[in-house]
Amino acid sequence: MDNLDFEEDESIIQRLVLAKGILQHKIEKEVRGNAELHASLERIKYFLHKLRLELEQEVLSLQELSQAEKNLRVALEVQNEKRT
Repeated sequence: MDNLDFEEDESIIQRLVLAKGILQHKIEKEVRGNAELHASLERIKYFLHKLRLELEQEVLSLQELSQAEKNLRVALEVQNEKRT
């Protein structure tokens, strides 16, 4: 009986070692995949932040241009009223 228990334990140990190796390989693969995703997300985050800054600057420029055009319209309207 002891011999059977030993063989059963040895078989179980072999299966567990194999399962451990398979799981470790899967985990390593997931870690690499997650690292690639993280790097990709960081690049996207960087470019989105850069785009945001550029758009904010463009909006400020357009607001300044809009204000300048409004000021010009007011000045032209004043001149037009003086002529009439």
